[in-house]
Amino acid sequence: MLLLISVFVNKFICPNCSVQSELNIDPPLFIRCSSCGTTYQIDKEKNTTAYNIEKRFLQPINTIALGANGVYKDLSFQIIGHIRSINSSSISNEWLMKFYTGTELWLIENGSSYFVFESVPIIIPSNLIKGQKVGSIIDIQSTEYRIVDLSKQVEFQMEGQIPENSFNDDNYFKFEAIANNGTLASICVFDKEIVEAFTGVAIELAELKLSTLTKFNNWI
Repeated sequence: MLLLISVFVNKFICPNCSVQSELNIDPPLFIRCSSCGTTYQIDKEKNTTAYNIEKRFLQPINTIALGANGVYKDLSFQIIGHIRSINSSSISNEWLMKFYTGTELWLIENGSSYFVFESVPIIIPSNLIKGQKVGSIIDIQSTEYRIVDLSKQVEFQMEGQIPENSFNDDNYFKFEAIANNGTLASICVFDKEIVEAFTGVAIELAELKLSTLTKFNNWI
């Protein structure tokens, strides 16, 4: 059932609890109400549909929290969305960085390391990844990457706001690969035809000067 009156200008009113939130990105998008935890899909026409995803709070200790402000390459941003992907071999966290210039990047936690990823996928031929395994070398945009891990997403969680094309609660396979220059690549295999790669550069978390990190200075 479509709820046609939930979005006014750039304001979202939760149909479940009536709490109002500002939309930080343009539809289509997914949004999780910060009050009742219900997740909604908002299409380009701003029609709203409730989406059945488990309600839960993702981070009991918010070292990186929604609403946090920071700086990357001298540009200011705000954390507006958070994805937790539970995979067969690990758990990864991804935070959407919305810059005041209008652009978006992802802050990725991989093990104990952090990377800033481009938000635009690199479409690669499915035969490039077919038959590859841990230790294999693949070429992405003229850079060689060595595959270091293969996992399968088994659970998806989110909070805040993320673009529609970043929402995938299905089971899919993901390769992690590293280049000699330290660049990390995540290669998502959605089916036999659709394979997308995302690349990111390593950073020190303290470099981002996140506003919510000040009370955790001794941990970093």
